[in-house]
Amino acid sequence: MSKSGCANASILVDALHFSRSGGLPSDIAGVDASLFRYAQICDAAAVIPSEPGDLIREARTGRRLPGEGALPLRDLVAALPAAIPLAIEAPVRATADLPPLERAQRAYRSMRALLG
Repeated sequence: MSKSGCANASILVDALHFSRSGGLPSDIAGVDASLFRYAQICDAAAVIPSEPGDLIREARTGRRLPGEGALPLRDLVAALPAAIPLAIEAPVRATADLPPLERAQRAYRSMRALLG
């Protein structure tokens, strides 16, 4: 990041991409906490799609709400700096027809359950 020459360069952790690329919560431990700006939280199936098109589909419309999949979200959130904002990024095709308020309430409940 220092080589970028950008004073405002930062790290965004996306739970899906972090996990699917082999990242582990323990990988975050040695990183300067001031480099993190926020994290995008979602869950996903335990089985990693094997085809590139399926990986893209999962990222765009197949993410799950926290607690509905198999990603180590509790460990990931615990490894992140405590003060950074957490955003749910879970475009879910299966719930696209639900009213926005209902989708927001489901997302809120899932994040509250994750955070305890």
